[in-house]
Amino acid sequence: MKPAILDTDILLDILNGRPARVQEHARRYREVYLRYTITAVMVAELARGLSRQENDSEWLDQILALVEVLPLDATAARLAGQIYGELERAGQGIGWADCMVAGIALSLERVLVTGNVRHFARITTLGYPLELINWRKEGVGV
Repeated sequence: MKPAILDTDILLDILNGRPARVQEHARRYREVYLRYTITAVMVAELARGLSRQENDSEWLDQILALVEVLPLDATAARLAGQIYGELERAGQGIGWADCMVAGIALSLERVLVTGNVRHFARITTLGYPLELINWRKEGVGV
């Protein structure tokens, strides 16, 4: 089992307590790694979502106390820019945030756990060795 980065959709599944398949994968992952890992980009996405509502940031503070947050360093940022540009040229853009998450995962050789494998597969189609796992699908390991 390799260390992973959770995409925002999977983290929200875990926090919402469903679906059961995600909960089981998450439980097994935490038995080995003790806590989940997300990226600073995801923190920004969650904060943006909260700013659109009238929720206080206490919810986000509670999440941040439970996870490891990986930064976007120069290596990951450079990969993200390359990926973004190549996808844009191919007419397959996926947006800056996802390119930055992929750059972090690639630079640290982490698996990306996402429910949106088809979306991120555009990056692997370019030849980048981004490993993707979908905890929502049956039979997909941790």
